[in-house]
Amino acid sequence: MNEIEKEPFFDQRVQVLSPREFLIDFTLSAKQAKRCVLAQAMTFEADHVDLLIANAFKEACSRGVFVMVKVDCFASMVTNDVPNLLCSWAKTDGGRREFMVKGNREMLKDLQNAGVAIEITNRPGMLGDLSFAYGRNHKKIFVVDDCCYLGGLNLSQSVFEREDFMVKITDNDIVEQITSIFEANTADKSNRVIVCAPDTELLMDVGSGHSVVMDRAIGLINSSIESVNFMSSRAACGRVRTALLRAVSRGVKVKTFSSNKDTRATYESYSPRYGRTHAKLIIADNVAIFGSHNFDWKLVTLKTEELSLQTCRQSIVEPLTQYFENTVKRSGDQEVL
Repeated sequence: MNEIEKEPFFDQRVQVLSPREFLIDFTLSAKQAKRCVLAQAMTFEADHVDLLIANAFKEACSRGVFVMVKVDCFASMVTNDVPNLLCSWAKTDGGRREFMVKGNREMLKDLQNAGVAIEITNRPGMLGDLSFAYGRNHKKIFVVDDCCYLGGLNLSQSVFEREDFMVKITDNDIVEQITSIFEANTADKSNRVIVCAPDTELLMDVGSGHSVVMDRAIGLINSSIESVNFMSSRAACGRVRTALLRAVSRGVKVKTFSSNKDTRATYESYSPRYGRTHAKLIIADNVAIFGSHNFDWKLVTLKTEELSLQTCRQSIVEPLTQYFENTVKRSGDQEVL
């Protein structure tokens, strides 16, 4: 049996999935959906990864399932992590990028023709393509019926090749709130903390220049007693790095994992043996925060919209802790001063 046709595991309420595992699980779940398939990401590119997902969307639509995709306007301005306008000026790729850009447009049009509802979020203002990094909708939300996926994955092959994860959740209290966020009117410009249960909250930044996710992350590090595990695409910086260093001075065991090691820090710093990481995670003692936020103040000043989840629910925290520890083990080295 082809791997993409294997049955997903529905007996576990929470799973931490690698990009490849997410692709298999989400695609199969979409093909088996009964009511709805919802997807939101900052990018959606017509590469072999996204075409598999697009075909699953069309198949679900053909069975009468409601399918909706929200993608940020960033996807029309940047292809494979390079601004389209820059490539148009340079003209150094023999037309390959223009072919990819055209393919992206045709894929979205094909999905619309198949009945998929498409919404382009955060269209640029007067500066147009020059403002591709400002005011982006950075949220990643995927829902299939009574199951949701939350994490850091965008829909593009380049991101799927990096260290990253998505958390598959079937707890109704969380799934219902994430579905409501997807369906909500984006005109509300107030950061929000949405209570799913006494042990779990969703943290939503709306691009106001202030971040409830960052406030919670720094507060979590500042209140840590035993350990902090930090993971982001970038090495910790600014107030986050200061909080981590202060935690070390209190005797807290701090480990970080990012694309580039922090060689000047007094905590354990790890990076991938190969490639880069795109994962976003903080675990302080027995509380975790994960989602779309990179824990970087530069992105707050760029007014990105974000969605993260904070929880002390051990059915979520424990597999995330195991994921972090396994990722560090795979890195094979560290820098400690």
